[in-house]
Amino acid sequence: MILVVNPNPAVDRVAVVDYREGASLRPVRFSLWAGGSGVHAAYVARLLGADVLVQGFAGGHSGARFRELLAGQGLAADLVTIEGETRGTYSLLDRERGDLCNVVEPGPTVTSTDEQALEERVLGRLADASLIIVSGSVPPGCSVDFPARIVAAAHRAGVPCIADLAGDALLAAIPNRPWLVKPSRVEVGELLGSEAVKPDAIVSLAMQWLRAGVANVCVSLDAEGLLWVSDEGIRHLRAPRVPAFNSIGCGDTLVGALAARYVQTSDLAGALRAGVAAAAANIAYDAPCYCTPDDIERLLPEVQIEEPSFP
Repeated sequence: MILVVNPNPAVDRVAVVDYREGASLRPVRFSLWAGGSGVHAAYVARLLGADVLVQGFAGGHSGARFRELLAGQGLAADLVTIEGETRGTYSLLDRERGDLCNVVEPGPTVTSTDEQALEERVLGRLADASLIIVSGSVPPGCSVDFPARIVAAAHRAGVPCIADLAGDALLAAIPNRPWLVKPSRVEVGELLGSEAVKPDAIVSLAMQWLRAGVANVCVSLDAEGLLWVSDEGIRHLRAPRVPAFNSIGCGDTLVGALAARYVQTSDLAGALRAGVAAAAANIAYDAPCYCTPDDIERLLPEVQIEEPSFP
């Protein structure tokens, strides 16, 4: 089982429109999805045949809708009920040009009791997990080191942990020796204080994280694919060239496909190639995270593992 811990899930609303500035826009397509980056990854992993369980907080009328959407997407869940309302996200896609904007609410406030309850539930499921994903932001009131504590517990239990985190939550998790971290190039730039972070700076930071005990540092590079740094070397997974439409959730799609393929094969290189192919496939869909096994197999031959050759 893949255990997915997403403390700050959401109800995703996606509207596809014919955009006209200043006009009232009426969607040509509209959909609701169970969201949050971990939930996105969980959905992709389930689509690819993995057994998945989602854990997090949910509350209010929006939380009830979130639970319904999870069930409708075939995702099992073990959620802590809270007083506040589960947050929403709002994505606007132009029918021709693709994504225009993505509005993300901060999430409901949780209590220390809520946080303790979720941590206990996660620890209670670790023995059944073959891999754990800790993903996304923490809601207001939740300790920034909550994900780091889950990473530490996974390491003690010998369960591979993908820490798909950013900012202070990622920095707190690094010393706890996650098996794999997957920030984006933008998120690495935010840590380094540079909007135009160069590959050598990414590699330098990745090496620091390896020395701290991280086994694999995987930095998503948008259309350029993925930079993978480990004790075995530095490799670039080149992404397929696909027409751009909806880039929202590509990184989450990568994580979900990577997790599913890894628990099925124990081949990390192959799983990363499948993740890059899945992220490229996701671009064609309205959903914040979606791909099919056929999509991956179609694009997989175009994903090659190479020596880095960035300018």
